[in-house]
Amino acid sequence: MNLLQRLYQVASETPEKDALVYRDNVYTYQDLWKNALSLAAGFKKMGLQEGERIFIVLPNSPEFIISYYGIMAAGNIIVPVNPIYTSKELGVLLADANPAAVITNADIVPTINKALQENDLPEKPCVVIRTEEESGSIYSFNNLLTTEPLKDVDLEQDAERVVEFLYTSGTTGEPKGAMLTHNNLYSNTKTFSK
Repeated sequence: MNLLQRLYQVASETPEKDALVYRDNVYTYQDLWKNALSLAAGFKKMGLQEGERIFIVLPNSPEFIISYYGIMAAGNIIVPVNPIYTSKELGVLLADANPAAVITNADIVPTINKALQENDLPEKPCVVIRTEEESGSIYSFNNLLTTEPLKDVDLEQDAERVVEFLYTSGTTGEPKGAMLTHNNLYSNTKTFSK
């Protein structure tokens, strides 16, 4: 069992049950599953390849959770990043992880671009939440959610496959990326749910 399988299972068994409640918005498990698969298909449409890392630079929000499962469903690696990091802090992580794309909000895009420039790194596609505008390397999160959901999701991903890089705070030096597998994430979830 992994988190993707568990979401599929719950969405199949109780599709109309509330999965997320955020302000006045309610997302059922069916909504969460469909949105994750649409986002995964959107990543493929963008040309992202399985196994590539994708930054999530967002505050706590439904888009963070949809992104988390969408990245997992696409077979990519999740890299959650603190949205209040400075360009210097972001630059260290961008240089180390070399993400294929970044999911963020419009306010953070300039900081990401500054971090890339300061570190002589190439431009990265940014998937921006709560906007319909697209240009150059900017993709709309909302538009990607309209993509036909991914049909061939691999629910049986290897339990030892790295699915997330979780960076340390770097209090004693540079941040280091801990590689977490499906097994690690599912075990943590089971432990904290007891």
